[in-house]
Amino acid sequence: MDYDAAIVGSGPAGIFWVLDLIEHKPDLKIVIIERGKSIEKRTCPNSTAASVSCLLVARDILRKEGIVL
Repeated sequence: MDYDAAIVGSGPAGIFWVLDLIEHKPDLKIVIIERGKSIEKRTCPNSTAASVSCLLVARDILRKEGIVL
């Protein structure tokens, strides 16, 4: 597969970098590369609920931008 951009890491910096790229270049094909725990299995440090995963927080941020995972 061909991609225009590869983001290394799906933490807050990676997710917000993707948001910035999509905002400025919506036609880019982007891949996120992650070596740690899958994003679905993480607990998000930015959440007020200890059991909320990073995926849910990121998904909500992306949905506000009109992006559906």
